Amino acid sequence: MNYFLPQWVGFEMMQIDDYIDEQERQFELQGKSLKDKFHQLQKDIEAGQIDAPPEYHEHLTSSLIDDMWQIDNHFKQFFRQSIVIQLYSFLEYKLKYGCDNYARQKNTAYKMSDLKGSSDMDKAKLFMSRSMGIAVRDLDPEWSYVQRLRKTRNILVHHNGELMSTHRDFKEIKAFEQKGFELDHKTNAKTDLSKPQRFVLKFTDKAFLQSLSKNIASLLYKIGKHPVE
Repeated sequence: MNYFLPQWVGFEMMQIDDYIDEQERQFELQGKSLKDKFHQLQKDIEAGQIDAPPEYHEHLTSSLIDDMWQIDNHFKQFFRQSIVIQLYSFLEYKLKYGCDNYARQKNTAYKMSDLKGSSDMDKAKLFMSRSMGIAVRDLDPEWSYVQRLRKTRNILVHHNGELMSTHRDFKEIKAFEQKGFELDHKTNAKTDLSKPQRFVLKFTDKAFLQSLSKNIASLLYKIGKHPVE
């Protein structure tokens, strides 16, 4: 018997992936629409088709530029941050479900929630190892990947996506950078580089979300196929 129901993972991840694709498509459509309006506005201004003082031309131009900036720097970021958090929550739920299902079916002396750990991920690791005979070393590289995801998610949830170079997880999150995810170094002319530096988690492409989805699905499949004691 498989306690993690991996047969449902593909369908559930497909729904999440479809949602990501649709929202990203909407962002692209909105951005293209605004760019088209901007270019048309420039043509109309140059052709003298807008009977208004230069200040009004500047107002119209600035409004469109602000709207395009909002999509790229706010709307996309907020959406991608929410997906990072949602995907991690989905993984935690699936791990807890599988462990609790095993404990119920086997009538074990303890449940995952009875174990000590700083997170459900830590407790799931202990339960799978002690009760189910699933060693974490057999789950790499996906397990190591989602550990970096956990630390990245924690920065979003507990620090609003801001990370200091002195943070205990800075090096590991920095090493997690990949296509679609980077640490944006916040500096200016007055920045003293000899002091702790401020970074902001920035999600620049949906490729990162796709990578998260792929690794989570792979991990759950690997757990589901692992022989259980």
